[in-house]
Amino acid sequence: MHDHPVTHDTNELLSPEDVCRVLKLGRTVVYRLLNSGSIPSIRIGNQHRVRRGDLDAYLSAQAPRQHAAVSAPLPVEADHGRQF
Repeated sequence: MHDHPVTHDTNELLSPEDVCRVLKLGRTVVYRLLNSGSIPSIRIGNQHRVRRGDLDAYLSAQAPRQHAAVSAPLPVEADHGRQF
């Protein structure tokens, strides 16, 4: 049996509730990301829809920033002659 990676239709339209489930975030945070344009969305009437490809691109763009924040060394303060 072959293992195949899960592929998504990048044009699939997700509701904000779907985005909440994928990101494991609450509605308020997701709507803030949608309304600010951080996650691109399509407005159909008064409802948001997110293309799966746009959500994937958002996640890919966040990953390097998250990794850099975790792996960045902490700043070292100068001793300035203090004795401990």
